[in-house]
Amino acid sequence: MEIKQKYIKFSQKMVKKYHQQGYTEASVVEGNGRFRIALYSYSDKNAAYQKMESLKKEAAFKSAWMLSSK
Repeated sequence: MEIKQKYIKFSQKMVKKYHQQGYTEASVVEGNGRFRIALYSYSDKNAAYQKMESLKKEAAFKSAWMLSSK
């Protein structure tokens, strides 16, 4: 199995895990050869920032960051 396929499979596995944990909006975001897991998607940057800060209060997401598209 090529490396890209391994990353895709791992990313899909993580999304499934987050869905089971109640993060039903979780999805894989692919760009620049990278695969990232997005728990939420917002069109309003302020709402996204507030959600990110809320997530950072949880130990599992203390290093959460926001990916914004241009």
